[in-house]
Amino acid sequence: MPKYQIIKEFWIDIGHRVFNHDLLASRGSSLLKGEEPFLGWTRYKEIHPHGHTLTIQLVLESEHLDDQGMIIDTDKVKRVIKEFIDKYDHSFLISEDDPVKDVFLELFRGCRIIVLDKVSTAEVIAEETYNFFDKRFKEILSPDEYPGGFRIAEVRVKTAHTINSVYKP
Repeated sequence: MPKYQIIKEFWIDIGHRVFNHDLLASRGSSLLKGEEPFLGWTRYKEIHPHGHTLTIQLVLESEHLDDQGMIIDTDKVKRVIKEFIDKYDHSFLISEDDPVKDVFLELFRGCRIIVLDKVSTAEVIAEETYNFFDKRFKEILSPDEYPGGFRIAEVRVKTAHTINSVYKP
């Protein structure tokens, strides 16, 4: 594990839907055995368009500090955070495979809709966030600075008070 880490935190508001959500499918579904008749609308809760205020944390790390005694000055990181916010804040994420995608795009033409190649779960949003910052840092910093000087160790996305999703490259 590298010697130094900093965590830069920021917030955005985002909408999404998990079109394939079913509490009785996939991992953990056996925990609800026998409760099928009592689940009601919550069985498919995440298919409904809804939103979250996301708390995003970028965990940056390095073995060595720069000549100012930092991994990187967080004021410099703010420039890329602003780009991220400009693209994603108050947008709606929808999957390329969502059966209502085309109708949704037509209905909300002119709105901030971002089509992802995966379903926009919190885990996928964390990965999407990592990919955005990784790409931008590689475009604007020298390889000695990124990933040679510091790197993104992980991205944490908090979607509710009780859950964080983490993506580690």
